[in-house]
Amino acid sequence: MIEKYIENSLLPQNIIGHFGNLPILSIETPDGEDIISKEKYKENVSVKLYDGTGKVVLMANAKVRGRGNTSWGQYPKKSYKVKFQTKQSLLGEHKDKEWVLLANYADKTSLRNDLALWMGRTLSNLDYTSSSHFVGVILNGQFKGLYQLLEQVKLSSYRVNVADNGFLMEFDRKASLDDVIFHIPSVSTPIVIKEWTADSLSEADYLYCSRFVQEVDSVLLGLGHLDEDNGYAKYIDVPSFVDWMLVNEIAKNNDAYLFASCYMSLRRGGKLKMGPLWDFDIAYGNINYNDNNLPEELWIGKRTWFKKLLTDRNFIQKTKERFNYFYANKESILDYIGTQSCTLRNPAYTNNLIWKTFGVYVWPNPVWYNTYEEEIEYLKQWVSVRLEWLKTYYERLGS
Repeated sequence: MIEKYIENSLLPQNIIGHFGNLPILSIETPDGEDIISKEKYKENVSVKLYDGTGKVVLMANAKVRGRGNTSWGQYPKKSYKVKFQTKQSLLGEHKDKEWVLLANYADKTSLRNDLALWMGRTLSNLDYTSSSHFVGVILNGQFKGLYQLLEQVKLSSYRVNVADNGFLMEFDRKASLDDVIFHIPSVSTPIVIKEWTADSLSEADYLYCSRFVQEVDSVLLGLGHLDEDNGYAKYIDVPSFVDWMLVNEIAKNNDAYLFASCYMSLRRGGKLKMGPLWDFDIAYGNINYNDNNLPEELWIGKRTWFKKLLTDRNFIQKTKERFNYFYANKESILDYIGTQSCTLRNPAYTNNLIWKTFGVYVWPNPVWYNTYEEEIEYLKQWVSVRLEWLKTYYERLGS
């Protein structure tokens, strides 16, 4: 039983089978104490990555802290930010120092983030979507369960690439006083300038970035937004707005209502781009407020910028074309859920032995089931109904 392994802290080679031969990430802090802060890194942490056979494929030093907003304070299973001392390649990805371990505590399928990111990588035209790998995690000899290993969203030539002169931003309603923020009139959510390519953010850089986005807001919501020369298309990268909107709309992602985890990038001399995609654990019907448990009705398309964009026949036409492509891949989307759920079935039950989430309410679940199979069936049914509803909606849009 898995409890035996937790008690005896056996080496990862002995417990590979409990995670369905997934890779296992072992984290050991120098003092043997837990990671309790999401602000302060625990330094000199030893990280070992084992492949599906139990072979060590990476040994490196890193610093680790907690991450997340609501999830950090509300859930017992924590997510982590890992920053290596030197750039590392994890599971075949490009080398980088910064990686994320998502707990997905509220998502009992563990698949919602993975599904959205898969759609971003394989079906969308977005420039970049983070990689996604499932791993078992052991912290100081104790099982922490099934996790999702992701590339941290950041500026780099292999992630969000704005060359040598640009910015990464996020709509984030939980921005802190330490963040570099600005506002736009049409949305109350602060916009955080997360990263910039210069060594430091000068006043000129800040003004360029903030004024550009404020100009987007002004033009898009103004009377001249359809002007061929000076309308919204002069300022925004339309394909990225369309695909970012659609992936989030299909998921009916609550946070994508320009609340949080809504990333944008801007290269000097270029246009504003939406993306990358992020944070879908309470999407795809896994939420009990704002009616986002229901697979019907529009969500992202009701929000300021997107509501206005969807009054333009050119944007409507591009939206219809791109949605039809997503819809044509409906079976591929459902097959992906099925295939991934087969891979994750045993790890999910192992995770449940630790955290005991099946059959109980975890905020903000609208429904909860006793088995992993029932959770997966709910997800598949919800996605299927959602796609059908959107198909009817977009067919009528603009007619």
